[in-house]
Amino acid sequence: MRNKIANWKIVNLFFFIIFSAVLIFGTAVSVCAVDNKYTFSDIKMSIKIPRDYITITKDFSRDEQAFETLDLDYDETITAFKSAGIYLQAYDENKITKITLTVASDDDSKKINNYSDITATQRQQIIDAFLEDETYLTGVEKKHGGNIFLDFTLKNEDNDKTLYASQCNTVINGMNINLTMQKSGESFDNDDNKVLDSIAESISFDKITLKTGPAFDWWRVVLVLAIMAAIAVAVSYIYKQYNEAKRRKLKERRDRSRMNNQQKLAQVIEEETKTSTDTFNEENLSNQEQEQPYQPEQLTFDELLGYQDENEYKERAATDLESYDINVKEKNVNAGMDYFEDSGDSINNSVDYFDSYFKESTKHRSVFSRFFSILGAYIKIAFNHTRYFFKNLGKMISEIFKGKQKKN
Repeated sequence: MRNKIANWKIVNLFFFIIFSAVLIFGTAVSVCAVDNKYTFSDIKMSIKIPRDYITITKDFSRDEQAFETLDLDYDETITAFKSAGIYLQAYDENKITKITLTVASDDDSKKINNYSDITATQRQQIIDAFLEDETYLTGVEKKHGGNIFLDFTLKNEDNDKTLYASQCNTVINGMNINLTMQKSGESFDNDDNKVLDSIAESISFDKITLKTGPAFDWWRVVLVLAIMAAIAVAVSYIYKQYNEAKRRKLKERRDRSRMNNQQKLAQVIEEETKTSTDTFNEENLSNQEQEQPYQPEQLTFDELLGYQDENEYKERAATDLESYDINVKEKNVNAGMDYFEDSGDSINNSVDYFDSYFKESTKHRSVFSRFFSILGAYIKIAFNHTRYFFKNLGKMISEIFKGKQKKN
């Protein structure tokens, strides 16, 4: 029993799949039946009509079989087409459904140019104007093939006959285009609506000319402007914060660089001063070690006999001591001048070093800032060396006269 139920479910599922495939295929065939293409070179437009429809156009010749099939007189039909602006008519096999394409151009359509050039509010006003006619039942805005259409349903009763119609209206390149499907005695079903939608989708133009691009309602324009203003304010705030952070970072870097420069300057000046002091002390000490105090020659009594008397010996000893003092003074002065020359070279070297150092470290600063920084460094160097110069000058003078005082 269970096996029979299972088999029955499988059979039902199989038939359901086949039935669904048939429906899908049938729908696809009905939709894809739009395969006869008609082109109108004067308006640079083309349209596709289902193959099973009998179609005639304003450009057909007298020899077309469609006129005989539809039992229409060629001259009367073409004259009616031209007077009503009809470009195409198509009939189903039963001649119950008729599709009509009309194209006209007037001042209103030229002013609109394209439905995409006007606002949605203006298009709704056009729909409302159509609906004022009792023949028009409903109206809605739709897109077919990327173009904006106004789709209407119509109903008209005449001589006990009811006529149903669906109309797709659009304005493209300044032309008022109407695609209408009429059906006598029967209302439209889904298949009819799909056929009409597929034909509207197939309408295409070689080129669509817009006035200034799609229009916007005022509230949309205001919304777009508000969004752009908010974005501009946000970007401005972010940019301002970024610049402030960048300035703070640059200021901190300059402060660190200035502090490092001052520390290095103080360190270099201290080293220069210490080096100059050590050099002078070493030279002075070396001179003192090399120069021994003058010791008068100790003569024996016999050697004293070579002098006339003791006074002559004292005079010659005093002359020798004076000559020694002069030599000592000259050597000390020469040593002092050598020191001052070395100290001057050291000053020049320091100035050259700090000149290049401050030029490199302050190349991104203003001219006045660089000038005062370098001037301050020069003054500090000159002050330290001047102080050191006078300090050691006093020592040198003291050393020069020190020997003479000892001798006296």
